[in-house]
Parts: sequence; C-alpha cells; structure tokens
Amino acid sequence: PQVSPDGRWVVYTSENGDLRTLWRVSLDGGEPIQLSTKWAESPTISPDGRSIACIYDNGPQSAGNIAIIPMDGGEPTAFLNIQPPSYPRYRYFRWSPDGTGLDYVAVKNGVGNIWRQPFRGGQPQQLTNFDSMSIHGFRWSADGARLVVTRADNALKLNLIHRQRASNGSAHRRRLLAAYQMFRLADPLYPDPSVVSPGGSESSVSSPF
Repeated sequence: PQVSPDGRWVVYTSENGDLRTLWRVSLDGGEPIQLSTKWAESPTISPDGRSIACIYDNGPQSAGNIAIIPMDGGEPTAFLNIQPPSYPRYRYFRWSPDGTGLDYVAVKNGVGNIWRQPFRGGQPQQLTNFDSMSIHGFRWSADGARLVVTRADNALKLNLIHRQRASNGSAHRRRLLAAYQMFRLADPLYPDPSVVSPGGSESSVSSPF
C-alpha cells in the first residue's frame, strides 16, 4: 500500500481468488474504490498524485508489463516494458522525483543498478554504477537530491542462514531471525544501504553482521 502525496488516500492491492486488483480508500474512512478490473499489483503513486504505475497483466495483447493508470481508476494511459530482476521482487520500480519517468532495478551479470526510463521515449538512462552485489530496494529523498539503495550479496546471506540453522545458540538464533526479517521486509530489505548523490558520490552504512 502507498499513501498519496496529499495524504488523503491509500492505494493498495486486493486479492480475490487468483485476481489481484488495485483499490483506494480515504484515510478519513468510507468505502474502498476499485481502480482496476485487470490483474494489477505493486502500485506506486506519481509525485503529483494524478497517476499510478503498477505491474499489470492485460493478457497477450499487453504492450508492456508496467501500466500507468489514472488515480481515479480506469484503463491504462501508457505501458512500459520493464523486466523485473531475476530474484523475487515486486516493487522494483518507482517514479522519478520529477515524475517524467520510472526508475527501476536492472541486473547485468549478477550486478544490480538503477536505471530510468523516460516517458517521452528513448533509451533508458543508467543512474548508478555499482560493480558488485544486487539491489533489493531504493527510494529517493523528499527533495529528490539523494537516492537510498539497499544492496546485498544474496549468496552470502543465504549461506549465513544455512549455517545458522545448525546452531542452537541464542545469539545465532537472534542473528538468524534478523537475517530472515531482512529478507522479508518490503522497504528496505537488506543491510549495507548506500546513499548515492546524483553526482555519483557514495557513503555506506556497515552491516550489523
């Protein structure tokens, strides 16, 4: 779920059988309003609060896997074909701070970076230049000046969990629980976040492990 920029609405995914659809409800209460009739999930609201980007499935005729729909609901106004990372991740895309494109995670040779696809068309633009690890979450600061990225080596974390399953020590159990929770959290997912300015400078926070 996500709160609209004006603080009036919550947009969320509701599941009925095998069909997931988008809904919104007022923070003041009232009946929920259905926004989509086709399969849709992982909504993210534009900075101006007028549109929603979401994972969308319109069948074989879909022009892309990401749809832009009006905040009031209805048919998509645009489609983007942005493939998800190879590891499970639902919200792997967000609006750019100025609302002119979608920023997303792309993985090449096992390394994750953030790219931007402008709505006006053209080639996507690479925003980060990491040379190791995958990306499991990112978010722009409110002023659009900084990008917070959570990165991790999946194999290292999986090995950590595997090793700790063989131990009964309370300290190991606490670390296992913490590692499991980091894998399950929506945003951010993992330790070792890096804060990257648009100019490319980077500062890191060390992992608790």
